[in-house]
Amino acid sequence: HLARNLSSLKHPRTGTPACVVYGPPPSAPSSRVGSICTFNMLRPDGTIVPYVQVEEAAGLEGVSLRTGAFCNPGAVQEWLRLKRGDL
Repeated sequence: HLARNLSSLKHPRTGTPACVVYGPPPSAPSSRVGSICTFNMLRPDGTIVPYVQVEEAAGLEGVSLRTGAFCNPGAVQEWLRLKRGDL
């Protein structure tokens, strides 16, 4: 449910995606998706909003997020298609 809703977010003025979700597609059955939702928020020009800003904004709304890449750097490397030298 969360991944599907995040994937559908659009910027009102541009219609561009406001979020990119990594992992199985949002339409995948819950048995494939699991309980973690990995995503980045996007600006209208498609650049990624720094996770610190996302965490701050979520906190102001009473939402707790686990941010950054330290909880699973291997998955971050895979989903962002980073090479070892990029880290």
